[in-house]
Amino acid sequence: MRASWWLARARRVPARELPGRAIEALWRRWVGGGPDLAGPDDPRAAWEAGRLLELGPDDLDRALAFCRDHPPGRGLHWACAAEVAHRLVSLERIDARSLSRPLLDHARFVAAHPTPPSSAYNHRVAELGGLAVAQTTFPDERGWDRQLATFPQVLARQLRPDGLGVEQAPAYLAQVLEWGLLARSRGVAGLDDSLRRGADALASLLDEGGHLPDVGDDDGGCVLPGPRDRYACSVVGAVLASLGEPVPTTWSPDERSAALGVPTAVARRTERSRTFADAGLTVLRHQGLTLVVDHGPLGGPPLSAHGHADALAIWLSVDGRPVLGGRGTGRYVGDPVARRFHRGTSAHATVVVDGADQSVQHDHPFLWRTSARAKLEDLDLARRTLTASHDGYRERRGVEHRRTVRLADRRVELWDTIEGRGRHHVAVVLPLRPGADLRVEVDPRCVLRERTDPHAPRYGQPTVEARTLVAEAVLDAPFTIRTVLSPASG
Repeated sequence: MRASWWLARARRVPARELPGRAIEALWRRWVGGGPDLAGPDDPRAAWEAGRLLELGPDDLDRALAFCRDHPPGRGLHWACAAEVAHRLVSLERIDARSLSRPLLDHARFVAAHPTPPSSAYNHRVAELGGLAVAQTTFPDERGWDRQLATFPQVLARQLRPDGLGVEQAPAYLAQVLEWGLLARSRGVAGLDDSLRRGADALASLLDEGGHLPDVGDDDGGCVLPGPRDRYACSVVGAVLASLGEPVPTTWSPDERSAALGVPTAVARRTERSRTFADAGLTVLRHQGLTLVVDHGPLGGPPLSAHGHADALAIWLSVDGRPVLGGRGTGRYVGDPVARRFHRGTSAHATVVVDGADQSVQHDHPFLWRTSARAKLEDLDLARRTLTASHDGYRERRGVEHRRTVRLADRRVELWDTIEGRGRHHVAVVLPLRPGADLRVEVDPRCVLRERTDPHAPRYGQPTVEARTLVAEAVLDAPFTIRTVLSPASG
């Protein structure tokens, strides 16, 4: 409780009172070790490798040796119970009988070290999912039943009333659903409603090619071996097929669904424009274009850890190919400059005022000093038009940003209004996917420039260069600028 109290307090006190290094020190003291937030090493890569997903029954000796050298709870990599739960699943899959001793050690560690409430979210779901798997091998182990009985409530708390995840990071919701489906396959009851609502919501965000918009963080993690490309589509299809619901048109049975015994004879669903009032995401579809607009909160309270400063940002796919969106998630720690960029406003397809982020980032890679509040003001799904605004620049710049979006006739029309007073530099940022292109018609008062930004195709992998188009001007508020986007061909 002390660690969670301090972490929650970090968002409420001035920066000078509790800087990021103080939080790191608290983390080290109470969690039993943590990454050096200013150092060169990102433990995520070691955690990912230590999940042993690539090992199978033929690699039993390697698994035994790894468990001997890296027992749960010892060292930086295994102080996190959620990571121990991930590896527990691999041990059971490799050979539960031969690995019964380390499997039991992992399960007991998970049961004894639940994640503090302030950052439970997907971590707690992972821990309970790991216990559900372990209980298959050790049905008489005492105490696990009481924790597993909370799984339906824990899973339900990961979803907003509209079905999307509370962390404002759809990729993490996909991982939560995979844990829930795995637990369901091991006999945990009461999960169906949450699984159905979450999978239905995520399916509505997929474009025609099965790609998920990169809203918020994505650490590239998964629970079971399976395709990493279009991971969310793989999980969503497996969940819906298991529940007897229609699946995304691009879903096909894979290694993950085979491991879970998912039915293969399933109906296909048709996606339409849809809004999620609680998560603050709207999906507009027309003539092969899929447009997602973010008018929701920064992230899950109280930390908003996996959210990005992307209020009123858009994600655009053309005929199933993503062409416009964010710059991904490169790494969480070890490179604070890159972390600041990838979760900052200038890495997203929204408007930057005076070069500032809408929400002010903390030195700590998962915390924020201020949070922009966005709201949906008008929506007409039939006409594929919406208007939303946010207050992230009100106190620091004296202005508010209002954006009207219209999708029609194979084009996206944007009207960006800056309300307030004073002279301001405004930039309409358009981060293109690597190799993608768009036709851009800018307001006559704007200059269209091009820059090269680092794009993270997957967590922990080297970034690649990608083009970002920026329509910018210096104008006296209030003013409105218009931008029109259309496919580069067709």
